[in-house]
Amino acid sequence: MLIASACAALLSIFTAYAKFLPAAVVASGHNILPVLIVAAFASRSVWTSVFSPSWKPAFMRACCVAGGQILHVLALFEGHLAKVVLLHHISPLLIPLIAWIWFGERMRLMTAIGLLIGFAGILVVIHPWRGAVIAFDFATVAALLSGVAAALSKMLLYDIARNYDQSARATFIQTFGMATFLSLPFAVYALFAGGEPPLHHATPLPLAMSGPVIGDRLTLAALAAFIAMAVVAVIDQLLTDRAYRLLPNAGIIGPFMYTSVAFSVLFDWWFFGRVPSADLLLGSALVIAGATLAVASVERSAREGNSRFSRPPD
Repeated sequence: MLIASACAALLSIFTAYAKFLPAAVVASGHNILPVLIVAAFASRSVWTSVFSPSWKPAFMRACCVAGGQILHVLALFEGHLAKVVLLHHISPLLIPLIAWIWFGERMRLMTAIGLLIGFAGILVVIHPWRGAVIAFDFATVAALLSGVAAALSKMLLYDIARNYDQSARATFIQTFGMATFLSLPFAVYALFAGGEPPLHHATPLPLAMSGPVIGDRLTLAALAAFIAMAVVAVIDQLLTDRAYRLLPNAGIIGPFMYTSVAFSVLFDWWFFGRVPSADLLLGSALVIAGATLAVASVERSAREGNSRFSRPPD
């Protein structure tokens, strides 16, 4: 799970380095190669499952994935890497709220306390007391919306796993394949009808790619970015799936998920020379503590519910 979190942070780094490309192209590139890699090894039974009735919730999830990825890429292009990654990973804070509203699940007191601590951390990171225009800039709003989309995506995945007998590989092809097709028209428009690439926004590229990114250099840089994103994305997915199977309970996943924020702070400092502020460090600590408390409380409630359900009658 630690390696998977490091890969998630690296994915953000490679996305930031691809800033010379339109956001829709980068978001589409997140999916194309991983989907092709997984689809190349899919059996006939997997493909049969892909075209099952589960495609309806999978399509809703694909809309969340496609929209969330474009927003996340735009936020990475315009904002502070560590801050964007933190706001994008607010799923552990949003999922209990969505489950309470959507599924009518009971919320424990400790869960509510954890959510309050986590949202207080988000306020520290955003610091709205400095003014709404400064606090809720485009990158911050885009990162928060991408976090909401990611939380909805996870809840839809939970719904698919609970109601459909489908392998993880089939669900991956189904969701991310449709997400690719949904974002592809925006990518094509950005490439052929959206004017020149946003070179004036370019971030520092590796030394071999420094200077104007045009022509063959643009093609090579784009291919390198897409291949790097595909490799770390596949490793992230495979290791996360393996971690879910090996760890004793899902409550442990939450704290490990936020190690990607720590890696992002480190990489942002290492690659871009941006030292994390005290607000970011304090807010991150509160978000991680609150999310961990909320996830642990939800997990404990689920175990107690299972225990009561399995208790023999008197």
